[in-house]
Amino acid sequence: MRFIMTLMVTTFALTANPHTVASDILDDLQEIRDENPDCFGVLDVRDGGWLFNETTGKRVREDKCLHTAKQMKEHLEANPLGDPTAWRNVGGKDLAGADLSGANLSGVILARAHLNGANLEDANLSGTILQEANLSGANLEDANLSGTILVKANLSDANLKKAQLPEANLSHTNLRNADLTESNLENAVVAQSDLTGANLRGANAKGASFTFSKMNEADLKGVDLAGASFAHANLERVNLSGMNLSGSDLSGANLTAANLENANLSGSNLEVADLNEASLKGANLSGANVSPASLKRANLSKANLFGADLEDSDLSGANLSWANLQNAVLRDTNLTNATLENAVLAGASLKAAILKGARFMGATVSVAQLTAAKWVGVVVEDTIGRALRDFQSGAGRIIGGTPSSGGPSRRSTDRTPTYFCRIPGTCGGNR
Repeated sequence: MRFIMTLMVTTFALTANPHTVASDILDDLQEIRDENPDCFGVLDVRDGGWLFNETTGKRVREDKCLHTAKQMKEHLEANPLGDPTAWRNVGGKDLAGADLSGANLSGVILARAHLNGANLEDANLSGTILQEANLSGANLEDANLSGTILVKANLSDANLKKAQLPEANLSHTNLRNADLTESNLENAVVAQSDLTGANLRGANAKGASFTFSKMNEADLKGVDLAGASFAHANLERVNLSGMNLSGSDLSGANLTAANLENANLSGSNLEVADLNEASLKGANLSGANVSPASLKRANLSKANLFGADLEDSDLSGANLSWANLQNAVLRDTNLTNATLENAVLAGASLKAAILKGARFMGATVSVAQLTAAKWVGVVVEDTIGRALRDFQSGAGRIIGGTPSSGGPSRRSTDRTPTYFCRIPGTCGGNR
């Protein structure tokens, strides 16, 4: 036979005022619990008068726990404000609007409890089970929620300023418009949750998991997201400018039109991410895995893509002017109509890349691998055109001047646009 024994919270049963907490009662009950910690949790009745605590993994004498239960019952019966049966479980009870500020509720089972509008400021809720609890509009400022279970809880419009939530489980949780300013979410699990309009300014979210979560319009300014996971999260149009996302997992994330200017994405995983029309101006993507990803019409001007893997990615129409693509992998990458003016491509691999209509004016392509690249109507300057001709071993031809002029190649110092044709006869007036 298994049963659950938990510390009682008296608020819901107060006869004088159901929304007032008698802190002395809570302290007395907590003292009883602290003296017999192994009597609380999921207990399995065993033969020989022993109980096995499945929560702590320890054995405890049955008569000891029965004595503990008797102590709590007698204490509550002696107090006119107490409910003699309340200690068994607090789950599902109505604590709406209750004043629990500063209360020690560590480890209490409050699953499905109604705490909407409750005041839990500076409360200790570490390890507390609040699964499916209603905490909408509750005040949890400075509360300790370390390791707390908040699965499927409703925290919409809740005040969680400076709350401690390291390693808390907030998966499937409603955090719409919640205020998490300067909160600690390090290594917390916030998977498949709704953070639409949430304020996380200045929060610590290192190593946190936001996989499959909805974060549209969330304010993430100043958040430390190093090592965080946003796999398959919806971050459409979210402002992540200047954020530290180094080593983070953004695979499969929706970052359409997101602002990632000057963000640190070094070593991050952007595999299969949607970055169409996103702004990554000045972002650091050195060593990042962006293969394959969609970056159609994305702005990557002045971005650092040193050694980044962009194989099979779609960068059609993207702006890569002044970008550092040194040693980057661009094999089979679609760069149709992309702008790479003044970009550095030294040592980059463009094998079998699609470069139709791309602009390379002022770009550095020395020692780049260009085998089987599709150079149709590519706009380069004469010095690059000669380099391309060397790489292609005469397979294409250089047409100096404008597409229709068919004039001779300029001198090596001439920066007049040159059109390189991978297939002879495809340029001219019909580029």
